Amino acid sequence: MVDDGLEDSSKIAAFDFDGCLANTSVKKVGPNAWSLMYSSIPDKLQSLYNNGYKL
Repeated sequence: MVDDGLEDSSKIAAFDFDGCLANTSVKKVGPNAWSLMYSSIPDKLQSLYNNGYKL
């Protein structure tokens, strides 16, 4: 078994990216083709990660 530096967790938080975490556009491409739906998303994801959730 190879040590990949990852820790096991029974906690999983899974989200659909477009329409849940981000607004997307079919008219745009590249890094400007999406934006976060809510400004609180990065802090919430960080909090979940800090509390042992795998994202």
